[in-house]
Amino acid sequence: MRLALRMSLLALAAAGCADQGTPTMNASASTTNAPSRDVVIQVGDMDVAPSVARVKQGGRVSWVSVSTSFRPTLSFPAAIVDRFTCKDLRPQFFLADDRLVSIAMGADMEAVALPCPLMPGTYDYRIELTSGGEGVGGRSMGMNPQGQLKATLVVE
Repeated sequence: MRLALRMSLLALAAAGCADQGTPTMNASASTTNAPSRDVVIQVGDMDVAPSVARVKQGGRVSWVSVSTSFRPTLSFPAAIVDRFTCKDLRPQFFLADDRLVSIAMGADMEAVALPCPLMPGTYDYRIELTSGGEGVGGRSMGMNPQGQLKATLVVE
């Protein structure tokens, strides 16, 4: 019985060590960050930090690319349009099919920012990572994304 218990504990310890992944840019902020008035979200080659960003109602949200290989593009479900406190979302966002899409971020641009605050709620979004030149509306023409990141914005 003791041998079985020891073997079980060793197996659990080994599994815990094997499951340790590469840390993200700011692992603690991805789930435990407190809401703030202004939020800056970093988009890298393989991660977004924080992955769950929390902003106070009326606050500003912007994204910066720290990617060395890709041109990130933000995308929200089109239903988010009704949740903005303004009507004109240009020049950095536009409707494309069933999504609200941002222009592509790159070295030539410091940040992409929401045009105005969102009403309180939880908003899931994705980031498409493409390489190559910029196409129509900030999307790479004829190129499929090489990767996709998912994240959440919480307005409190």
